Order: sequence, then structure tokens, then C-alpha cells
Amino acid sequence: MKDLIFEKIWNLQTNTPTLKKFFSFNLEDLQDNPEECLKEIEDYLEKHKDKIVDFSFESWIDEETFRPILMMKMYLVESLAMHLYPSNTFNSLLPSSKEAMLIRERITNMISEYGFEFNTEEVRKVIIEKLKYILGGVEIIDLTTFENIDNGVHNFIVRHEDNEMTLNEYLELVASKKRHE
Repeated sequence: MKDLIFEKIWNLQTNTPTLKKFFSFNLEDLQDNPEECLKEIEDYLEKHKDKIVDFSFESWIDEETFRPILMMKMYLVESLAMHLYPSNTFNSLLPSSKEAMLIRERITNMISEYGFEFNTEEVRKVIIEKLKYILGGVEIIDLTTFENIDNGVHNFIVRHEDNEMTLNEYLELVASKKRHE
């Protein structure tokens, strides 16, 4: 059973994040005035059509109010979706080796976005802020030298529990915890 849970959490953490919009209609509206319900959905989609690639619906009955809930799951255009990272909140439910692999993948994808950017202090500051988010708020130190810049290399150090280490060493530390393994 744990393997199935790990697989579902992995999928949650690796699939492209979506946005969700909830529509709560009462039964009378659905039966007596479905056009108005449909118009509400249509107006919402029309308002955001330049941001959405696709959408799907899920529905259920609210357990407290017994109202039907219609949830629209929206898949965003790439220019918006690339700014949404899945939360790190559920990483602790994964084996630590999988968490390290997931973090490595996120870092690689994020840094590749800057592959054609100049290695400037401003670009590195943006990368550092994204690294802090991906790594859960640890301190990142920029030790990039002029020689690194000439070679197109970033030199970021992670400070974790009074220890300084490379990104790779930090990921090895995460994997070494052997949580759920």
C-alpha cells in the first residue's frame, strides 16, 4: 500500500500544477435556470481565455450543505505554468531518495530556463530566490567568480544547519536520510 501512496504523491509532485475554480450551484438553479449556471462558467472562461490551454471538470456533493460542487481544473498556458511549482509540503511523504531526485529535477528545469541568459548578478539573484523556494527556504550563497562567469557556470552554496555544501552535496544529504526506505 505504501508504494501506491508513494506513486500518487510522486505524481502529485511532478505533474504540472493546475489552478482550480469552484462553482457552487444550488439544485434549484441547476434545474430551473441552467442557462445562468452555464453563463457563469462561460463568462469565467471568456475572461481568462488567454491564460488557459484546456480545462476539465470534477463534481461532488458538499457533505455539509449537500450542494452540488463543480470544480473546473485549468491547465495554464506555458508562460504562466512555468512559474507554478508544486508545493514542497508533501515531499516528506516520499522516500528521501525520491525527494532528492524530485528536487534535482526541479533545480535542473529551473536553471535550464536561464540557459540563454547572461550570468549576471541580477539573474543569479532570481535563481537564488527560486532555489530557496525549491529547497524549502535554506540559505543560498552566491560564490560565482569572474572565471565562473567566463565559463558560463554558477557557483551556489547551500548553508544548512551551520554547514556549507554544494547543491549536489545537499541533495546527497537529503537522499542519505533513508526516510521511508
